[in-house]
Amino acid sequence: MRRMGVTTPTGRDAADRADGLLGPYLPRLVRAWSAEPEAPRARTIDGSLVSVDISGFTALAERLSAKGKAGAEELVQRISACFEGLIEVAERHGGDVLKFRGDALLLLFRDERHPERAAGAASDMQWTIESMITEDVELRMSVGVHSGECHFFLAATPHRELLVAGPGATRVFELEDLATAGEIVLSAETAAAVDPGWLGEERDGAVLMHRLEPGASTIPPPPNVAGVHLSEYVPAPLRAHLAVSSGEAEHRQATVAFVKLSKTDDAIAAGGPEVLLERIDTLAETVGDACDTYGVTWLESDIDINAVKLYLTGGAPASSGQDEEGMLRALREIVATDVGLPLRAGVNRGHVFTGDIGSATRRTYAVMGDAVNLAARLTARAQPGDILATGDVLDRARTIYATEKEPLLVKGKERAVTAHHVGEPAGTRDDAQADATPMVGRERELELLQTAIDAARMRQLQVVEIVGEPGIGKSRLVRELRTSAFGFTQLNAAAEQYASSTPFHAWRNLLRQLAGITPDGTPEQAGAQLTPFVTGAMPDLAPWLPLLAIPFEAEVLPTPEADALDPTASREKLLETVDSFLERVLMMPTLIVFEDGHWLDDSSRSLLRQLTQKPAPRPAQSRECTSTGLYSGSRSSRSAPTAPPSSR
Repeated sequence: MRRMGVTTPTGRDAADRADGLLGPYLPRLVRAWSAEPEAPRARTIDGSLVSVDISGFTALAERLSAKGKAGAEELVQRISACFEGLIEVAERHGGDVLKFRGDALLLLFRDERHPERAAGAASDMQWTIESMITEDVELRMSVGVHSGECHFFLAATPHRELLVAGPGATRVFELEDLATAGEIVLSAETAAAVDPGWLGEERDGAVLMHRLEPGASTIPPPPNVAGVHLSEYVPAPLRAHLAVSSGEAEHRQATVAFVKLSKTDDAIAAGGPEVLLERIDTLAETVGDACDTYGVTWLESDIDINAVKLYLTGGAPASSGQDEEGMLRALREIVATDVGLPLRAGVNRGHVFTGDIGSATRRTYAVMGDAVNLAARLTARAQPGDILATGDVLDRARTIYATEKEPLLVKGKERAVTAHHVGEPAGTRDDAQADATPMVGRERELELLQTAIDAARMRQLQVVEIVGEPGIGKSRLVRELRTSAFGFTQLNAAAEQYASSTPFHAWRNLLRQLAGITPDGTPEQAGAQLTPFVTGAMPDLAPWLPLLAIPFEAEVLPTPEADALDPTASREKLLETVDSFLERVLMMPTLIVFEDGHWLDDSSRSLLRQLTQKPAPRPAQSRECTSTGLYSGSRSSRSAPTAPPSSR
């Protein structure tokens, strides 16, 4: 839907500047589409699709990866120069670069004599790629060309992503795969529309094309289209990156994944493009919500056989600081969504090359490398509803998942790759093993921590907050404190960015652990375990069991006493009851470590405040818990004197 309203000159100038910046990152098809406010978001166009796949860059990337940033700059520069030459040829024949597909391009030719122009461009691009062969890299290219109905879709949210799907996209993908290096393979439809002298032998229902003499199309290319409101068509994290980036290449760690929506051709055949658009919109909304929640970027989309793929990244162009955790959570939510068509995913982590590639007229921000290729191959091997992940992704996530291993032989790997089928959450990962090297320059902090531990041993409640920038050593101080708290009951609680709106989320697993309740048990199961525990061990709290059950995420039977309370009194009684529960179950000096406290939800923060407002020292004869609470935090964390939220 087009935005309505009055645009001030200043606002219009800013919009024009944004459109000017983003224009080259979008195909001509999308820019023209943006200028048609009432146009449908599903289109069928008579045209020719060309898919070109370049080989030779993988070996170069392996050699240059050892050079770090310098190697990244050289690789991106050389790939960009290659694409620049190919784009110039394609545009000279009137082609439109729809997608940058790693080491490949997807082009569209439409209007007058598009099969001839597509085939002619493919031939010229073969000459161009061969002219780029050097001593250290031998570039080759395989090309598929198909003419006929081409289906295009614009997602409604979170940005208007262009998706190419349908039988035409499937066919050109198959043709490119059928071609070997240096070959051009035409579909029967394209072959029927070009000069018979261009045609060679048949292969599996397709036709090989002879190489033509280099030349330009006799038909002038279509005019350039500026487009309007182009920010709606570019992912928000990428817009933010492009606004401040100088386009420098990087060699960095990233977590990358593909989500594959299958049977797209079947959906079009059964109900037309509008049916597939409905499925795409449902998926896009879920992907947008998951990416926004978990700090993941939906970077691009790609074609596949009877399918479309969505390319997700964590760590490029931006990082959430928990890229593996966020990606796995996002993928689980996405794949679990019922969109009416099969979904599957593959995810990997590793070094990638990032940076702008292409020409002045058409370019992209690319995240590429062997890590990306492996994620794509895992996706291809996943079953419907399945997520295949490498061990490196799982090992770096905070959440532990039930998994099943499967060795897979994949293209580009001499040995089998161990893939893991990602199942249900099975727990939370403990901190890494303590560093044995001595700490230097933290004597004052260590002294304060030891003082707090000594006071807690004397039954005096202590609250410590550790605040600092990422990487300053907060985790190491936490480990030192754990070592000093020998003989203490040690409990962990972790707030999460992804659950900052879920009441009592930070306390749930800790409380369940104290009552012997399975962390991943259902609310019904938790209630069945909590009820006899409370009524047997602390019967005076039984009238308030419905309140106590809330932070446990447990379902129990109502009681007259709890039902009689108004909302304000109910909340106060809940906090008081949980406090009393903890006093009963924590008999020994206890260390409770809260991590990522700046993500604490309001209910968890209120309970933390309730506990830390207790007077200290506590009476020695009481059964109250004597503990030290530790909260480690970042500079941007919110803070309250009585319950300091924190962040690891």
